Amino acid sequence: MIVNSLVVSTMKFLFIFRTLNQFGKRNVTLVQLDVLSDESALQFAHAVQGALREQRACRGLVLVNNAGVHEDGWRQEVFDHMLGVNAWGAVRVTEAVLPIALAEGTGQRHVVAFVSSGLGKLRHLSRHYRELISGRLAKEQPPSATAADAVADAGRSWRDMMRNVVFDPNDADMMTGGPASYKLSKACLNAYARMLDAQLRSCHAPVAVRCCDPGWTRTDMGGPHANRSPEEAAASIEAALLDPSTGELEFSHYGQAQEW
Repeated sequence: MIVNSLVVSTMKFLFIFRTLNQFGKRNVTLVQLDVLSDESALQFAHAVQGALREQRACRGLVLVNNAGVHEDGWRQEVFDHMLGVNAWGAVRVTEAVLPIALAEGTGQRHVVAFVSSGLGKLRHLSRHYRELISGRLAKEQPPSATAADAVADAGRSWRDMMRNVVFDPNDADMMTGGPASYKLSKACLNAYARMLDAQLRSCHAPVAVRCCDPGWTRTDMGGPHANRSPEEAAASIEAALLDPSTGELEFSHYGQAQEW
């Protein structure tokens, strides 16, 4: 278990914040965060910085990118919303928070985790999008000089890829086998996780990247018929966080490595 930790928990809507706040514990700080907003992400990053400075004995930062939305349909507005929250949101928060944690110089190892989905596997995409993402991942990148450079380099590589990830209303293959825009958003998230991991390892940065699929879970998004409880999903995410592996990033599902 992850114990003796200071938790900075986030949510978008204030009315939920106020409801949960009454159950807050001394080691939990609740912060409003809109992952679609650069300003909100920076405010969250400064809240994390304050928490790190207050907890000088901390063993490092554990950032869990768990914000996500699900909507069916292959339309421009759905495409934009799915990629905006599920992919760009996680990148925005990571790029705001991780450099601050590294600059604090605690000398400890940090963990950045991305909660993804099995629907984001490349085989679930159309040939066009699959080749676009896998082709970019196959390009070898020069090593980064520092951990901060690694975050920036990964972001640039990912943005280069995303310039070509545009909505194609005529891609019939994307409309089969599940929610099209959601699948693509999670595949793009996985690609960023892999790019970030590669650049951080290239400079031996004290950061472990984790990417996991907790499974179909009985939440407001997953619905009442999902096959996993929230407790089971949380346990699988915790297992990914505690994974001591130092090699190339794997896509964890129920604690087991699976295909990308």
